[in-house]
Amino acid sequence: MTALTILNTMNFASYSYFRRIMDVPDEAFQQQIGFDVRIPIAGALGGPLLSIISTPFELLKTQMQLDNVSAKRYRGSLHAAQSILKEHGVRSFYTGHLVNSTREMTFLACYFGVYEHSKASFARTLPSSLAIPVAGGISGACAWFLSYPLDCIKANIQGQRLEILRLKAPQASQVAANILNTKGLGGLYAGIAPSIMRAFIVSSSRWRCWPLFVLEEKAKAFLVLGHLKAWMKIDSS
Repeated sequence: MTALTILNTMNFASYSYFRRIMDVPDEAFQQQIGFDVRIPIAGALGGPLLSIISTPFELLKTQMQLDNVSAKRYRGSLHAAQSILKEHGVRSFYTGHLVNSTREMTFLACYFGVYEHSKASFARTLPSSLAIPVAGGISGACAWFLSYPLDCIKANIQGQRLEILRLKAPQASQVAANILNTKGLGGLYAGIAPSIMRAFIVSSSRWRCWPLFVLEEKAKAFLVLGHLKAWMKIDSS
């Protein structure tokens, strides 16, 4: 939950930052109809930074899930992190980092790209109170569907025994080829249905709350600015 909160905050913050850098105005999609490639690019650019944080958390989560099924060595997240660090070193936390970085970039490009464009489309026929959560739910579902094979490959890499990974971690291409040879294309989408449903619900509520958070932060900023101006007037007099 801690990792999810941190990553969600960074997702939106990095997207907003790169969107400003690329000079995409907030009302761009109300003024024009069409695809703006800057939106998915702004989303994807946050992927490499986010993966620095998400890769260790993903490895820890995967190892703990496997531990609950088999040995049950770990008493909790902190104990698991300490044990892995002591036995296998810092580098073990970045097993599968490249494929996870690619997954993050793919997910975020689709997530923000689909949201902004679908919201603009729905806003022409639906009230914003409905257009925002519907677009948010669709963006989450689409992003998960597109990035799910990469998530499957990452999980297979990080789910190996750490003793084996320390010697030689399997390449993403090898893992993908093995899944395709043994299970076919469906192996890369195993268990996707509940993930898509969860993504739609979570993303819908997340996007519904985000504008309210932004408005609240802007209101606080204006309030602070108002107090500052009032203080400067008093001080000058």
